[in-house]
Amino acid sequence: MLFCALFGIKCVLFFSKALVPKPNHAPTQNQFGKRGVYQLTCPDCNMRYIGQIGLLFRVRFQEHFRDFKYGNNKSKFAMHLLQKKHSIGHIKDIMKVLYITNKVRLTDTIEKFYIYKETKPVIKSMTKTLLSQIQYSIQ
Repeated sequence: MLFCALFGIKCVLFFSKALVPKPNHAPTQNQFGKRGVYQLTCPDCNMRYIGQIGLLFRVRFQEHFRDFKYGNNKSKFAMHLLQKKHSIGHIKDIMKVLYITNKVRLTDTIEKFYIYKETKPVIKSMTKTLLSQIQYSIQ
């Protein structure tokens, strides 16, 4: 939390609130009826794909499934499954909602953040601490 010494006012940075993850709730069908950033996990090799969608998560999963079923080369996740001859699982088993938002402008940034977090092992351990500090400063 920042204090403006001149006026004695509490100030909170606008963008810090945007990167605070939503509380982890048990996955529900309703969760897939929202939009934001998601992760798909290959059921055979645990390869992870992170994406973002302005449509509903359920609709995007159906697009990945259709590309897998018909061998289209539109979805990188479906291409992985087809090239490696892996199976596709149920939406509840392979899709994880990482961040829910209706603000489409933020999804690119949030998606990049989660991709960076997954690809940098050191960041994984620091992320929890960093995000909790950001969340604490907002309260």
